[in-house]
Amino acid sequence: MKNRYVVAQIYIHLVAFALVAFSVIGLIGFLFIEHSSRLNVVQISDVSLAALLICAGLLSAAHSQYQLATFFSSLLIGLCLYTLGHNAISGLDGISRVSGLLRMRSPLAVLVLCMGLAMAFSHRGAAGRWFCQTSAMVLIGLVVLTYSSSVLPGLDLKHIGFRLESNYIAHLFIILIGVALILLPRLPEQRTQLLDRLTVTAGVIGALTTVLTWYLLSQQHIANQDPADSFAVEYLPNLILGLGLIFSFLIMTSQRLARLAIKHSQHLHAANQALQASLREHASLQALNLRIMEFSEDILCSLDEHSRFTQLSPSTASVLGYRPDEMIGQSLFDYLLPEDRVLTQITLQAMIDGGERHNFRGSCRRQDGTVVHLHWSGRWSASERTLYAMAHDVTPLVDSESFAREQRDILTMISTDQPLAQILNSVCLLAESQAAQSESPRIS
Repeated sequence: MKNRYVVAQIYIHLVAFALVAFSVIGLIGFLFIEHSSRLNVVQISDVSLAALLICAGLLSAAHSQYQLATFFSSLLIGLCLYTLGHNAISGLDGISRVSGLLRMRSPLAVLVLCMGLAMAFSHRGAAGRWFCQTSAMVLIGLVVLTYSSSVLPGLDLKHIGFRLESNYIAHLFIILIGVALILLPRLPEQRTQLLDRLTVTAGVIGALTTVLTWYLLSQQHIANQDPADSFAVEYLPNLILGLGLIFSFLIMTSQRLARLAIKHSQHLHAANQALQASLREHASLQALNLRIMEFSEDILCSLDEHSRFTQLSPSTASVLGYRPDEMIGQSLFDYLLPEDRVLTQITLQAMIDGGERHNFRGSCRRQDGTVVHLHWSGRWSASERTLYAMAHDVTPLVDSESFAREQRDILTMISTDQPLAQILNSVCLLAESQAAQSESPRIS
C-alpha cells in the first residue's frame, strides 16, 4: 500500500465530510436561527442539496461503488440543468421546486454541472479519467482567473454567491473539490484497506468542528459588525476554516500513517520471526545432514555432468582409502575397473536423460591396489546440474557369491565323475582363495 494513495483517500474523505458539515450546519442555522449569517446567504439555495450530492458521489467513487457514484452524479447533473433552465426562464430570483429553497446562481450551477460530469466519467476508462482530471483543472483555473485577471467577465465568477464575502467560501470549496476530482482517478482499484474507522472518525470530528467554528465566528462578527473591523468580518472566519481543514487533514494523515507504520512493523516482526525459525530449521537439517555424512559407512557423494566428484563423505577413506579432498575434482572413471566403465557410462547418461533413480554395480580400485565392489544408487538433479549418489560396499556379498559359484562348479565336477585330480585341484584353489580373502588387510 503506497502512502500517496492513503493521502489522496484522506483528502477526498475530508472534503466530503466538510461538504456535509457545511450543508447540515447551514440548513440547521437557516431553519432554527433567526440572525442572519453567511450561511443564511449562501446555503439558503440549492447549494446545500448540491453539496450533499457531491459528497455522496465522491465517497461512492472513492470506495469503488461506481453505480452509486453514477446515480448521485446523475441527480447532481439534473439539479444543475433544472436550475439553469429555471433561471433562464424566470430570472435569478425564485424558489426551487426540488429543494424548496432559493435556486443557486447560474455561474455556480455551471461549475457544479462540470463537477457532476467529472464524477460520472471518473471511472470510465482512460478517456473518462482524462476528462475528469481535465474538468477539475479547468474549474480550478477559472477560480484562479477571477483573482488574477478579467479575461472572462461574462462568467461572473466573482458573484457565484449572493455577497462578496460569500464568494470566498464558494471559491475555496470549488478548489478543494477540483483537487479531489484530480486525485479520484489516481486511486488504485483495491481501495478497501486505505482508511480505517479511527481515521474516518477523526476526519468527521475535525470537519464538523472546523465548520461549526467557522459558523459561530461568522454569526458573532455579523451580529457585531464594526466598519473598522472589516478584516475580522470578511477574512477571519474564512481563514479559520482553511486552517482548520488543513489541521484536520494533517491529523488524519499522521494518525493513519502512524497506524500503517505500526502494522508494517508488526508484519516485519512476524516475518523476521518466521525467517529466524526457518533459519533454525535449516541449520538443524544441515547439522543432521553433516552427522549423517560423517557417521555413514556408505559413500555419499555428488558429481557434476562430467562425472567429476564435487562432494564426498568422510567414509571415502575407509571404503576406498582416499581422503575426500584427494578425490574432489577427479573423475569417477579414474577409479573404476576398465570392465565396468562402459556399463557405468551408459547408466549415468540414462540418469541424466531421464532424471530417474538407477541402481548399478561398479567396482573400484582401492589406494592399496585391492578391488572393492560397490553398489551405486543415484539420481540426477536437472535444476542443479548435479548427480547425487550413494555407494555401498558389497565386496563381502560378491565374495560370497563367487564362493557359492565355485562350490557349485566343484559339485558339478563330482556329479559328472570328473577326474579326481582335477576335483582336488579345484578344492585347493577354493581353499587358498578363501584364506587369502580372510587374511587380506583392510585400510580404515
